[in-house]
Amino acid sequence: MLPQSSQERGRPRIGRYVITGRLGKGGMGMVFRGVDESLEREVAIKTITSQATASEESLKRFEIEAKAAARMQHPNIVAIYELSEDRGVKFIAMEYLKGTDLEALLRSGEDILLVEKLELIVQVCRGLAYAHERGIVHRDIKPAN
Repeated sequence: MLPQSSQERGRPRIGRYVITGRLGKGGMGMVFRGVDESLEREVAIKTITSQATASEESLKRFEIEAKAAARMQHPNIVAIYELSEDRGVKFIAMEYLKGTDLEALLRSGEDILLVEKLELIVQVCRGLAYAHERGIVHRDIKPAN
């Protein structure tokens, strides 16, 4: 959910990021598409669902997730740019990856060659292996992620 007073000149913002759309909703919050105007790059911004109703444990998990992911530098792991709070809303700004997520691709019914399926699996395994070598366990592996 966007901060209540997030409209500046008619453009919704979270922190320094201009919100350009909504990417999805997860168990802990919403993910928005945005632009970092100062660096001229697109970002994904994950927010935690209403902090008024979020437990202390979920807020801590959100922070731990961001810090753990920020330590990872691997081509198969999304880059974290910022962990912050804006007008009472905690958020994580991260690399925006263009394209279709695996869940949407699978639902589309489009034929995927075996070699393409295997390459996707290899990429996921490389990212997970890198994280596991550093003591990080994902806990939510699914095509939408």
